[in-house]
Amino acid sequence: MNNETKKMRRIEKEDLLDERGQHIGVKGQPDTPELSAAEMQEAVEAIPRKIVERFNENVEAFERFETKMDVHVENDELHVSVVDRIRWNNSGGKCFASLVIGNTRHGYTENDVDILWDRAADAAGVQQAINDLSARGGGKVILLDGTYSIQNFNLIISSNITFEGMGAGSTRVSGSSPGVISPFISVNGNNSIIRDIEIDNTANSVAVSIMGVNNTVENCVISSMGTMAAIQITGGAILTRIIDNTINGLDSSIQAAANVNGNTIRGNWCSGDIRMGVSAVSISNNNNIAGNAANLIVLFGNGSIVVGNNIPNGVAATGINNIIESNGGGR
Repeated sequence: MNNETKKMRRIEKEDLLDERGQHIGVKGQPDTPELSAAEMQEAVEAIPRKIVERFNENVEAFERFETKMDVHVENDELHVSVVDRIRWNNSGGKCFASLVIGNTRHGYTENDVDILWDRAADAAGVQQAINDLSARGGGKVILLDGTYSIQNFNLIISSNITFEGMGAGSTRVSGSSPGVISPFISVNGNNSIIRDIEIDNTANSVAVSIMGVNNTVENCVISSMGTMAAIQITGGAILTRIIDNTINGLDSSIQAAANVNGNTIRGNWCSGDIRMGVSAVSISNNNNIAGNAANLIVLFGNGSIVVGNNIPNGVAATGINNIIESNGGGR
């Protein structure tokens, strides 16, 4: 197989000539007495003309806007569709995304992105776009480098959405949400990811709330200035992954409610506590808590593994069949 990558180009008239300079469409006439030679030639030539026309339309689209294509065979038919668009951030990084968001303060215009998020009021338009994307089966939402504001609004990440920044030092979502019962950002579906973003909640409410199945928060810096947890796993969430984050909370950095099971809490630096479960009757089971730095780990539940964490105030565990070992006292 030749792995050489060739640049796509338009089909020109010369491409439809054979080695003798004759048009490919006149190489022979089938035995078709009901058609004259001229009619048959016209029918044959119409086929490559249609192919060339469609191909050239596609090339022009690629020239205007690079795309990532999905090509597959279904029911003996070839399907070709645009999956994600390719965009470039100001640092020269390349990203594939279904929805690209930027702001004018960092040099982006409406020609560069799908949505300009310049003011807190723009969050409502971002929410609608995320909802629409999730309804179509999901995709990736890229926040280019910049600071994005939320005020008196709960941004909801629904199912099958990857909500991704350009790195916690480059992409920041900042502001406040109303009251103590409304989280700043909620993951309310399944199979979603928040990645590479700094999330700074200045209100007395949860910064990120997670419910559903198979959701992930990774490589983020998450801060909550109130007494609520920075990250709260709730609503019977299962298989949540909180991985390699820096989590700042005045009290609890990570709080898991009752009936929140099978979660992975790994490699996080936490200014506060990690609390799994609420009480001896409101428990969280079968969690894997490893390689974190935290003030204290509180565990209400059964069958969890707490290994290799740095916790000055130790592990307070209630339950059975928990494995608690090799946890140091440094930070």
